[in-house]
Amino acid sequence: MRIQSLGILLLCLLTSCFENSYLEEIPEVDLEDDFSIRKIVHSELELGTVFLDSLVTSGKTSMLLGSYADPVRGHIEASPYFEFAPESFAAIDESRELDSLVLVLKYSSTRYDTLQSFRLKINEIDEAFDYANEDEVFYHFESLQTKPIATAEVQVYPVWDSVRVTLPMEFGRELFGKLKGAQSILSSIDDFRDAFHGLNLEVEGSSPLIELSTDTYLLFYYQEKNETNRYSEEMKISVSSSLYSSKTFTHLEMNRDATPFANRETKTWIPAEETGDMALADELGLSAIGLKLGSLTSIGEIPSGYYVAEAKLVLPVKRLTYDGSLNPVAESLDIYIQRKIGLLDGYLSQASLYSLDNEFQENTYFLLDATSYVDDKIRGGEPDSYLWMELMAGEALNTGYLALGTNSSTQKPRLEIILIPLN
Repeated sequence: MRIQSLGILLLCLLTSCFENSYLEEIPEVDLEDDFSIRKIVHSELELGTVFLDSLVTSGKTSMLLGSYADPVRGHIEASPYFEFAPESFAAIDESRELDSLVLVLKYSSTRYDTLQSFRLKINEIDEAFDYANEDEVFYHFESLQTKPIATAEVQVYPVWDSVRVTLPMEFGRELFGKLKGAQSILSSIDDFRDAFHGLNLEVEGSSPLIELSTDTYLLFYYQEKNETNRYSEEMKISVSSSLYSSKTFTHLEMNRDATPFANRETKTWIPAEETGDMALADELGLSAIGLKLGSLTSIGEIPSGYYVAEAKLVLPVKRLTYDGSLNPVAESLDIYIQRKIGLLDGYLSQASLYSLDNEFQENTYFLLDATSYVDDKIRGGEPDSYLWMELMAGEALNTGYLALGTNSSTQKPRLEIILIPLN
């Protein structure tokens, strides 16, 4: 009868503390009078930032354009390079003449303030658009030779999806002439790209960071010569063509001189204590966050044994490193296990933003279930391993970043463990 009463008491206690998924994992045990459940809060964690040396920016579904000084990540400059492919390979008749040539820049998102206009430099690529390595990729530090075409004052609006820039007639007529007649460069994709390598964009001064779509295109407006009642025709040459894919990449430069991360070496652990009590994950800035839990073996020193019911990492987002509208906080992290910088041991899980407090920024944090990893650490396994956190890689470059760290004595990175002694 006594055993039955204790069993009912344990079932009620566990039901009030845990989700059903945890109940299924708890083993059956013989109970004694001194049974207890322990919650351990471990806050002696070590956060750090590591900067890497390269980022592949080709093969993405978008390109980046912009120049902005962010107080956390630094002054970032993004300059895209892209080639084109015709929608049709039918040559234009010699009797046609150009009215205008318009560059239509399609964009999918922006970051930072779009209120002010900015100066946009449009350059023609002046060399073959070829890979410089056997991997057939372009890295963030690569560039191609260019020559200037035009400079225009432009402004992007988040509610729109494109901006149009009329290019100089001199450039337009020269390119249009190559599309006409028997000697047209439209005879093949190779002839077309040998004659026109593509475009490059740069920002003069400051601008928002703009995610350009590969739906960007050139639009030729032209008409029949010497006709009284002439009608306008159009021809589109797109970056993303239905016939051929195009090579694109983004050249990135980052200046961190005015940030806590100034003058830092690559592939070196930088403790959060040296950078304003925060660690930085930024795909564009080539940085990731490391998290060392320290020794946990003393937690498991229970003679009769124990069961780790749950282990959660609470990771606060550093105050004043994000903005609800102009610079939203990144919402997802990929978590890996690592022993040495540059050598991942395996994937642990994905962490998502659990709480968002845009108004006061006191209660914004990630919550990560690390039960299996912590259980192994408590039992003495993987003593040299630590967690490696990167912004989730996607088909597009991630324009956001994430700074984790201590905001106060109560809002700090911590590990919360629910431990059941097996008495």
